[in-house]
Amino acid sequence: MSHPSVSSPPKIWTHGTLTYTLGGLLALFGWLLLGDFAIYLRDRSILPITQLFLKREGASDTLIAVMLFSLPALLGIVLGPVISYHSDRHRGSRGRRIPYLLVSAPLAALAMAGLAFCAPLGALLHSATGQRLALDTSIFWVFGVFWTVFGAASVVSMTIFNGLINDVVPTPVLGRFFGLFRAVSIVDAIIFNYFLLGWAETHFMEICLGISVVFGVGFLLMCLNVKEGQYPPPEETGGAAGGKSAMVTATRTYFRECYSKPYYLLCFLCIALGPLAFAAITTFILLYAKQMGMEMAQFGKINAFCAVASLLLTYPIGALADRFHPIRVAIITMAAHAITTGLGTFLIQNTGSFTVFLVAQTILSSCYYTATASLPQRLLPRSKFLQFFSAASIVTALFSIGFGPLLGVLLDSGGNEYRLTFFVSALISGLTLLLLVVLWKQFQKLGGPTGYSAPEDPADKDAVIVA
Repeated sequence: MSHPSVSSPPKIWTHGTLTYTLGGLLALFGWLLLGDFAIYLRDRSILPITQLFLKREGASDTLIAVMLFSLPALLGIVLGPVISYHSDRHRGSRGRRIPYLLVSAPLAALAMAGLAFCAPLGALLHSATGQRLALDTSIFWVFGVFWTVFGAASVVSMTIFNGLINDVVPTPVLGRFFGLFRAVSIVDAIIFNYFLLGWAETHFMEICLGISVVFGVGFLLMCLNVKEGQYPPPEETGGAAGGKSAMVTATRTYFRECYSKPYYLLCFLCIALGPLAFAAITTFILLYAKQMGMEMAQFGKINAFCAVASLLLTYPIGALADRFHPIRVAIITMAAHAITTGLGTFLIQNTGSFTVFLVAQTILSSCYYTATASLPQRLLPRSKFLQFFSAASIVTALFSIGFGPLLGVLLDSGGNEYRLTFFVSALISGLTLLLLVVLWKQFQKLGGPTGYSAPEDPADKDAVIVA
């Protein structure tokens, strides 16, 4: 006797009050990846094109480091904690993240459009002051205004975007999602380096305007199509609402919760120092390439090749991180990076050797970013993720504020010998490696890959950790 076939129910993913079918999960991934494409195209392009623009206008390495490295870090310290604290506790009809993105993202796009017109606006300021301000100084002042607005809006949009991902993406697929994020980021790098970088010195205005439009439209579409769930009421912190007492209480709560435990301080250091090791090179790599006599179009194609190689490695590295944990994979990649940059300090002699070490360093840094993409979500408390994530960003920013000018002064006083960037990167990579080993030992004491519970986070008590 035949029996009617019974179809299995469709698989369902849940995250808080959100529920997804396979189609819903794919749609969520699609919209978030569109936002990711927009934001990373913005961030991957703005640094090199503005660096070339400032250098063309006669800026010193110290000024470049302060404007492009230290100022954004300072803005992160000032804005990150405030926005994160209030976003975690905000309750509105569109959620606790989207309202902030709907304000900050368009502002960042408009400021980037303003950066495109720095040269003509600087010339107008030069004329308006009766030429009392030098032309280059006038351009730098205009650049500084738009760059500050852009930096502030970028800090808010990037910080809140990370919080949105934590709130809407189900934990069991978080690793694969960040693998796709890294892939999209690398595609951005391929597009910019292969097709746009060769034109950056001569078509700064057009590139800046084009990217501002792509970012503004893409990110706005993402905001309008991603829905947040319902959140429990925010905890009471005491103090008069909106008054001085409430602000003082909120500040004390923030610093007490985020910085009172040595374990979280260790997490923050590891999160901060890895990117700093790479920034030591990337901040001035364009100028190093020019010093070696390399054409920008050639440099862009080399970076595009590195991006393709990194793209092919994204899934394998992500799978390794899922299987062995991001900290383990980070230890291996950071050790390789320390060795590579140490050797590069002494062995780079011409464009050929420069290319070899550029490719190796770029791919290794990309592997590290892929391996550690979900590390904050793996280590920090889920219930107040954005608050702790901003606290980690403050530590990163504090290092960056001092590091940028020090590196710029070192290069200016050293005759602009850019091989020093590899030496500095090797030192920071070695320090990061040691801290990662210590973090792994502490992580194991808290349950390890299969039983980890973030200290004093009720949301983690019943969490299922996928090894």
